[in-house]
Amino acid sequence: MKTETEIAKENIRRIQDEFDNEMTARCQEHKQACQRWLDFLERIIKYIEILKPIQDSIAYEQIHNKTQDLKTAIKLYEENGI
Repeated sequence: MKTETEIAKENIRRIQDEFDNEMTARCQEHKQACQRWLDFLERIIKYIEILKPIQDSIAYEQIHNKTQDLKTAIKLYEENGI
């Protein structure tokens, strides 16, 4: 399964190869979806931080890794004017 960052890189490459309004719209939708996921996961992290024993769990690590992936994808879009 591809990460959000890999998807963003592929999308940006496609736009750079041949400008396409439809592809630009898809990139904007993906960026917005990443932002919604990030907001949701960051709220979950706040709740998990309250429950310290869970912080060491695999689930916490996976959520943290996903938030990093989403932040990177969003940053890539922003750096490419999307």
